[in-house]
Amino acid sequence: MVDRTLAVDLYVRVCQDSGFQMDYLKAIKLVAAILQTTALDVWASMKIDFDTLERVAKGTHPAAKVRK
Repeated sequence: MVDRTLAVDLYVRVCQDSGFQMDYLKAIKLVAAILQTTALDVWASMKIDFDTLERVAKGTHPAAKVRK
């Protein structure tokens, strides 16, 4: 099981570092590779719907601005 806070923090950081240019599926796959697990495990641990993942990846969700 992946720690939710760690997964969310890494996901947001990956999106920020990409300048909010990376597709949300590629971002979650990168987080999974960093954590040495699967994208499905990361997504399940985050408990976030795909719309929210996409908004974070684009930088339009408030969480994308808060975490550093």
